[in-house]
Amino acid sequence: MPLYRIFEGKDKKKCYVKNVRGKALSAIEITARNAVRPTSHFSEEEIKAFGLEDHEREVVTGISLVEKAQEKFKDAEEPHYVVFVPFTNRHQVYERDKDGNLSAIGIDARESYEDSSVFTRREMLEMGLEKCSKEYFFKHKEAYEREGNKVEPSRRIYSREYDKSHPEGVYYSRIKAGAKQFAVASSEKFRKSIQAHGTERYVEDLKIIRQLIDDAIEKYQKKQ
Repeated sequence: MPLYRIFEGKDKKKCYVKNVRGKALSAIEITARNAVRPTSHFSEEEIKAFGLEDHEREVVTGISLVEKAQEKFKDAEEPHYVVFVPFTNRHQVYERDKDGNLSAIGIDARESYEDSSVFTRREMLEMGLEKCSKEYFFKHKEAYEREGNKVEPSRRIYSREYDKSHPEGVYYSRIKAGAKQFAVASSEKFRKSIQAHGTERYVEDLKIIRQLIDDAIEKYQKKQ
C-alpha cells in the first residue's frame, strides 16, 4: 500500500503531519524533523478521512535517495551528485523531468523516473546547482578526500583528476552543453535577455541551430 507526504501548498514548504494516534492534523515547515518521519506519511484512507484529496502529494518510499545513489554510483568513474534544495534542512532534493525542468522532492520520496535526482557534474553546472549543498559519489571518492580535497556544501566541486584523464569527454560535454543550454535555459536572466533581443530573433536563432543539427545528423548518418 503506497504512503504519501501531503503538502499544504504547491510551493511544498509545509507538509501535514498527524499525531501518534493518527487523529490530530497540523501543517509544519518542511525543515522540521517530523517532516521526514512516519507521522508525515498518509495512506489513501487517511487522506480521505482528513479531507486532503485536493492537496499536492508525493509517494514516500522510506529509502533515502542519498543512500540509493551511494549504492548505485559508488563505483562510477565520474562523480555523481544528489543536490539538496536550499533552506530545507536537507529534507528535499532536486530532480529533473525529461525536459530538464527542476522540482523539489522529499529525501525519501519516489523519483519520477530512475535516477532523476542524480546529476553528473556537467548537468549540475548546466542547471545552476553548483552552489547548492550536495552529496557526491564516485569510485575514487575516498582517495580524493584523503589527498586533502575537502568537500564544502557552499563551494563548487570539481574533479580535476577526472578532467585530466578524460580531456576528449570533457571537451565533448562542454560543446554539447552550450547548444543545449541555449535551447532549454529558463532562468529569469535568460528570459530577460530574450525580451531584450526579441522573441522573433530567438526563434530564428533556434531554427538556424536546428538546421545545423539536421545537417550534422545527415552528414554522420552517411558515414555509418
